[in-house]
Amino acid sequence: MEENGKLNDVFNEGENSQDSEKKSEYSQEGTNRDETSTQLDESSQLSQENESKDEQKDAGEEVEEEKYDDSEINAKNLEILHSDINYGIVLAFIDKFGKHFSFKEIKFDQFEQNIINIRSLNKNLSDIFLNLLRNLSFGKYVRKEKFDYYMTKFTNRFSHDDALEIEKSGYAKLKIESKITIIKNLLESQFDENQKLKQIIAEQTPDQNSLRTEPSGKDLNGLWYFVYMDSECSVRVFSINHREINEDLTSWKLVAKNLNDLKLLVEQLSTEPALEKLRSCKS
Repeated sequence: MEENGKLNDVFNEGENSQDSEKKSEYSQEGTNRDETSTQLDESSQLSQENESKDEQKDAGEEVEEEKYDDSEINAKNLEILHSDINYGIVLAFIDKFGKHFSFKEIKFDQFEQNIINIRSLNKNLSDIFLNLLRNLSFGKYVRKEKFDYYMTKFTNRFSHDDALEIEKSGYAKLKIESKITIIKNLLESQFDENQKLKQIIAEQTPDQNSLRTEPSGKDLNGLWYFVYMDSECSVRVFSINHREINEDLTSWKLVAKNLNDLKLLVEQLSTEPALEKLRSCKS
């Protein structure tokens, strides 16, 4: 009986040992599974973080690309503006008659950026438009909250297509050529409908020919130069072949936009071969 008891004890110990080993194995397997699961979770989290970083990088690249695109468009539009003689007409009007209007001091750089802005209409520019519109025959009805309506109404006098575009998308979305033409038309309409300006012109400039802008200088190659300066002494110097004044105006271009450019232009004109030859003949 004692032997049987010992055998049972041994047997039970063996079973207990086997059970213990199995539990240990199960425990180890569980630990391995937990470690594997943890590794998978960490790998998944790392992957998500990398994807998030990639998305942020892509988003950043898209923003940078969008800014770059706007910069390219603005540069092109600025070139178009400077090569349009209507812009010269606008600057000539401001130079001669700007003091008779309640314009804020116009600065060329800011004024040009406001015109070429394709995103929205700047408040300073809209204030100029409102001021000019209110001097027209329907001016007493013009309200700021109905700006697009009255801009459309005025523009329709000259271009039905541009008027429709303003009504559809607003002034800011127009082509640069259309934008500057509308400004020019608004200014020139002041001669006919702005009673205050008409009185000033009648009193101060009885000779209508004096309203014309004369070139600031001419060179031996037949180019005429027109110089405009803003309140901060920024300059815009344009040239045109005088033979094209009444033709297609393709030679109108900006030749200096700051004092350094102007200095270089003067130096260049002073050393023209034809001028040097003329000097040698006189000496």
